Amino acid sequence: MRRGFTGTLGARREWSEALYAELVAAGDPAFDMAELMRQRSREGAVYHHQFQLEGKPLARWLAECRTDAGPLLDALARSKLVKPGRSSASALVRGLVGERGPMFRVFSPEDLNVIRRWIDSLPATPPEAEDAAAGSPAGAPAAPAAPTEVAAALRAGHRTQGRAPSSVREAYHLLMRRTDTPALRSWATTYVAGWLARSRHGMDERTMPLPARWGREGLRPWLQERHDRHGAEFEQNAEVPLPSREAVIDDTVQTAPLTLIDGSWLQGFTDYEQASSEIGHSLFETYWDELGNGEPRLNHPLIYRDVLKEMGVDLPPTASAEFARWPGFRDESFELPVYWLCVGRFPRTFLPEVLGLNLAMELSGVGGTYRRARLALKAYGFSTRFVDIHNTIDNVATGHSAWAADAVDTLMAALPDTPGPGGRAETWQRVRVGYRSLNPPSGVGARLAARRGRLAGRRG
Repeated sequence: MRRGFTGTLGARREWSEALYAELVAAGDPAFDMAELMRQRSREGAVYHHQFQLEGKPLARWLAECRTDAGPLLDALARSKLVKPGRSSASALVRGLVGERGPMFRVFSPEDLNVIRRWIDSLPATPPEAEDAAAGSPAGAPAAPAAPTEVAAALRAGHRTQGRAPSSVREAYHLLMRRTDTPALRSWATTYVAGWLARSRHGMDERTMPLPARWGREGLRPWLQERHDRHGAEFEQNAEVPLPSREAVIDDTVQTAPLTLIDGSWLQGFTDYEQASSEIGHSLFETYWDELGNGEPRLNHPLIYRDVLKEMGVDLPPTASAEFARWPGFRDESFELPVYWLCVGRFPRTFLPEVLGLNLAMELSGVGGTYRRARLALKAYGFSTRFVDIHNTIDNVATGHSAWAADAVDTLMAALPDTPGPGGRAETWQRVRVGYRSLNPPSGVGARLAARRGRLAGRRG
């Protein structure tokens, strides 16, 4: 029995270690790049006999890549084809694969994304180091940009903790990627902890429209009442002067970092397990609607960019570093978008908060704010399509607002009516905090609460 137990334990341990290595590898851009090179090495080895890489034909590198891609990745990282940390400046994914390049259509768009992620994950070479390398004797290889012995390194854990963002703008850019590093993930959880602590600060019945307790009748009656109130407020404000043209443009521009990632708080529900769940299926449908269901003409960020262009504003690509650094944005315009991008990475950990945020977001403009925004846009000759489509698609009967309320009801109805963590009362309070997190207080006390929340998040 002891021998049987020991043998079984050893087999399970070996299996567990191998599974862990695969799971960690799945989040490492170098692993994806190595797999891509291995998959394409056989066909690629037929060509490239004339191209020399560190004194050896690329065809031979590719042939050897079929069994071990690490040396090729190391050589590429040291070559002139790659600018570590800057895929946008790297010849490997620019001229070589362009319409006039020798490798046009060799890689699919998905392949190119893998290559870009790998290049961006490499530690960037300082400009002075690039200058020194350019002046070094021919044939003298530069120091390796990063180790790429993927399998061995991953079995020992993540190669590097990475670097946490130094600012909210840098965080916005880094969080655009689906992959992350331990440092970025830790930064994201800490940011969410602080944001939610700020949202809890001073919360009472005056600041929270959601009822104090969830009732078995669900949220549909409350949803209809809120919609009626939005409509009444719109009518009451009919005589209030519209904002100036300059104010409308400024508001549209400063909202761009938020609106161009429309639905990002739901990105975690694109995972098949979440998307197929009883709660998650409508959240995935919401997210997919925000992206236009695959049709560019219905893609909400693209529609918003059309409005910006009418205003004379042509922004860099949203996922680019240039977008995050664009001087026309104010720093505070990135605070809420970064929260969306952070909390969207943790659909299980912060499920009640995400559901509350989703409800607040989908209901926020329906019946009132969107209609007033339409008046302002139309008054100055700008397209109203963006607000029009949201006022209909978010409706409280069959639209996103209704789906959001139903998702909350589905969660709450399945919980035990018991005190303490995981019970209905505690979870409902988390939903309420999530609802308020769309527009948390901004006073000194709230900011101090956020700081305490971030400190607690780091210790946790």
